[in-house]
Amino acid sequence: RSVYPYQSVRNELVVVSPTQVVYAAASVVVILDSAANQQRFYCGHDDEVLSCCLMPDLPGGADALDLSALGQGAHYGGAGHGSGSPVKLFGRGTLLASGQVGKKPTIHVWELESCDTVAAMTV
Repeated sequence: RSVYPYQSVRNELVVVSPTQVVYAAASVVVILDSAANQQRFYCGHDDEVLSCCLMPDLPGGADALDLSALGQGAHYGGAGHGSGSPVKLFGRGTLLASGQVGKKPTIHVWELESCDTVAAMTV
C-alpha cells in the first residue's frame, strides 16, 4: 500500500534529493524514496498538515540552532535533545518543519532519517 496526497497544501511537494520527496496526506507527512520504491512516515501531528519545508543551511556555517528562543509552548524531544539545549544540525536536508491546522496549530521540527521530533511549538 502507498499513501498519496488528496488535497492542496502549501509547499505540497518538497524535493529533498533527486530520489526523495516529502508531502503531506491528512495528519501524516510522507517521505517517498522513488529509487527504493519505499515510503516512510512522520506521524507526530494530530491534525491536518498544512505546510512542509526543508531546513536550509544555517547562516555563517553554524552547526547548531538554539531552539530555546521558541519560548513558552515549545517542547523538545528525541535522543540527545534536552529542553532549552541547542539542537545540532548536520548539514542541509537533515531537518524538516511541518505545520498543522486545527484547534491547536502546531509546528513540528523533525529529523528526516529517523522521523524523530526535535521540537514542537503550539501557536
